[in-house]
Amino acid sequence: APNDARLQAASARTPPAVGAPLRRRGVVRLASHGHFLRTVMHGDSNPWLVEFFDPKCGSCQAFAPVWRELQARPWPVPLRFAAVDVSAPGGMALAERLGALEGGLPHVKLYLRTARAGRRAES
Repeated sequence: APNDARLQAASARTPPAVGAPLRRRGVVRLASHGHFLRTVMHGDSNPWLVEFFDPKCGSCQAFAPVWRELQARPWPVPLRFAAVDVSAPGGMALAERLGALEGGLPHVKLYLRTARAGRRAES
């Protein structure tokens, strides 16, 4: 029950505004394909969990407390978090290019570094 109250309180908060700072609570806001490549695909070797969302989307707002809880949870490996706001300039094009809109929003993808040539794979 205490966990339910915490989730309800978190869900009452509004999502980040369009044009919010690039980093918010340790989440990198990805704004373009180049930024995605530099940060997620060619950045450090840690796995990345990337959320694709629209701040006006009801399902995305309902998912926000879960997303925040995932960020706060201890992970056995250093997990990095990024978000793509599809309503921000370049966000929709990036989400389309990465195939993140096929199942609707919100959409979360995990990017892992593979052993082969240090490239990343998505899942």
